Amino acid sequence: MTGAIENVEARRTYQKDLERHARSTIQRIDRDVAALMSPTLRDADVRLTRLVERRVVLEAVRSDRDQLNSLKAMRQEIERDAAQPRSAAQTWEALPAKALEELCVEIEQVLAEWSWPGKGRVTFNHEAYDIVVDGQPRQSHGKGVRGVLYSAFVIGLMNYCRKRGLPHPGLAVIDSPLTAYSKVKSAGPGAKGVPVDAGVEAKFWDSLKRIGPEVQVVIVENKPPPEDVADALDATWFAGEFATDGQRAGFFPPLPSATSPDGDD
Repeated sequence: MTGAIENVEARRTYQKDLERHARSTIQRIDRDVAALMSPTLRDADVRLTRLVERRVVLEAVRSDRDQLNSLKAMRQEIERDAAQPRSAAQTWEALPAKALEELCVEIEQVLAEWSWPGKGRVTFNHEAYDIVVDGQPRQSHGKGVRGVLYSAFVIGLMNYCRKRGLPHPGLAVIDSPLTAYSKVKSAGPGAKGVPVDAGVEAKFWDSLKRIGPEVQVVIVENKPPPEDVADALDATWFAGEFATDGQRAGFFPPLPSATSPDGDD
């Protein structure tokens, strides 16, 4: 029994010696392989980095070349189009005569409501794309009259669309309809600088009272409305940079300023 135990112990010691020798051999081989392969791996890493950088450069060159070819093709196409004889100028389809006549009637009704000094006969000039009132083009009048006639056109167009169920935003923006500056007192009828007739101005304001609440009229750079008109309408006066407390400075209210939690700006 004692001999068997000694035999096993001897075998165990022998196997451990073999294990230590094998581990030592493996470590020596790993060191030799690392010493042998390190320069090669470093060279491979450097080559790989250079190849990646080269690829980036080549991709940029190819992109520039493709863009150059595209621009050349576009230039050639433009040159071909420029060399070809130009076709006749595009002609727009004429506006429907019946619709224009009905629109002119709406404008005539607005002018009549404003007590226009004249017959108030309105026609449309297809060449100037503008209205003619009592045989006189709108642009031939002074600033004040032009503003009134343009306002009549805008409101007449809105009425035309609303009566016929045509698309319209329900918003009319009028620029300076009653603002005129008379620098030449002796100017004749229709001359530039002649102020708007006082009767037309009064009727203009009075007509705004009858515009429905579903319509919004924005009047830019104009005289303040009379008190009775302002009271009858939901009118808002934009006082601009000189607005005081309780007045609006502009059409869009200012954004609230951001404040810190302790209340300081």
